[in-house]
Amino acid sequence: MNGQAGRVFELRRLEKKSARINLPQNGKIFAFTSGKGGTGKTFLAVNIAAALANKGKKVLLIDFDYNLSNVHILVDVLPEKTLSYFFLNKNLLPDLITEVEPNLYFIFGDSGLEDSPKLSDGAIAHFFEQLRRIEHLYDFIFIDTASGTSREMMEVLSHVDQTILITTPEPTSVMDAYAVLKLLNGTGFTGRKNIIVNKSEDKNTADITFLNLKTAVDHFLKIEIKFLGFANNDAAVSRSIMAQVPLVKQSADSRIAKQINDLAANLTKNIQVANIQQAG
Repeated sequence: MNGQAGRVFELRRLEKKSARINLPQNGKIFAFTSGKGGTGKTFLAVNIAAALANKGKKVLLIDFDYNLSNVHILVDVLPEKTLSYFFLNKNLLPDLITEVEPNLYFIFGDSGLEDSPKLSDGAIAHFFEQLRRIEHLYDFIFIDTASGTSREMMEVLSHVDQTILITTPEPTSVMDAYAVLKLLNGTGFTGRKNIIVNKSEDKNTADITFLNLKTAVDHFLKIEIKFLGFANNDAAVSRSIMAQVPLVKQSADSRIAKQINDLAANLTKNIQVANIQQAG
């Protein structure tokens, strides 16, 4: 029975991989994810999106931290309609989009719904089918996932073009990031896997953290990961969260704002490379 179950799992993995290859992708759908909570994943997703919007890029950020959402808190919005409306067949995806600032759009999530709809693989696949229909309207689409490795979140990650995995220098955070990469590899995901080291004391600490993760990944998983950049611990982070204003707007001249703008610039390079590869 175990052998038969293993063959079924491998067949599903190969089917998903084949389906991804046939998708008309141009690399603009990114998932922000992490192996554990507290890495600053949502903060970075919101602020990188805001930094790109400031540069004239049109960005859609979708809060997929299902039923524990807080993106709306960071931008001080009380949403009228949320992502659950789509999964409950109450609204189409475009009906849920809110423009918060010029070039910066959101689909907000829910928190604490008692009747939260279940996310089957089919429901998630349908969501991405609809998202692909509007992706041409945006330069970047960010999906802020829940932390951890639940079945639902791994299914979400298997549908995106690129992942942005957030870790901190703590050994437990690095091990959790490795676990995400291991499970992601099992889904047949072929997109680019980017790493951000957050809450780092300095660049050297971030470099060492990434090297430790890469060494384990190279040895055991034999897959490629890319270092997107790092961000420091900074008191400006707490101030921006308390003010419910993106840091790149509230403390535009701070050191961490520059680091976030550097991360945004690196993502822009990713899109340019993906477009060149697609053209080729």
